Amino acid sequence: MRRLFMAFLILVSLLVPALSAAMEWRVQGVNLKWLSERNWKQVLLGAGASVAVHWAGHVLYLESQGKNWHMQGALEEHCEDPMTDTEWQWFGRSGFVAQVGTALVLSVLTKDSDFTRGFCAVAAWETTTYPVFWSMEELPGDFALIERGGGNGWAEWAVYTAAAWASLGLTLKEREPNDRL
Repeated sequence: MRRLFMAFLILVSLLVPALSAAMEWRVQGVNLKWLSERNWKQVLLGAGASVAVHWAGHVLYLESQGKNWHMQGALEEHCEDPMTDTEWQWFGRSGFVAQVGTALVLSVLTKDSDFTRGFCAVAAWETTTYPVFWSMEELPGDFALIERGGGNGWAEWAVYTAAAWASLGLTLKEREPNDRL
């Protein structure tokens, strides 16, 4: 099921821009031809920053709690100290809280920035596809940590995904002459 879901997302992400390149397609108020006119260096910088903010959210949480931790792999943190159920939940959610929270703030304050568009796009993509790449029930996935602490990982996934897509939507809609921040 995971592979089918991932194949569907990849197909949609490749087909929609390809089909809309020569047309004035609008998807929920977004002119897809307009997307081809972006500063892609800034978009890529924002995308990388989005991943870094997610990782930093976990690290900052562990540091704020005075926990001993180490890196295992490229972007995977492991805590060596005992943790309470609440600490497990916050360790799991801290990356998404940092990433999606930053995306929402950026989408309101700098919605016309290509950096912000890249940041919000990766936040939406990473949050949406998280269950495809990481188990929702087995460690070390973020939502599995929430479940381990007694929380509801699927419910939080739905909230973070909706918020991430809302932030992306704010950056992609064309401004009307009377729009305000």
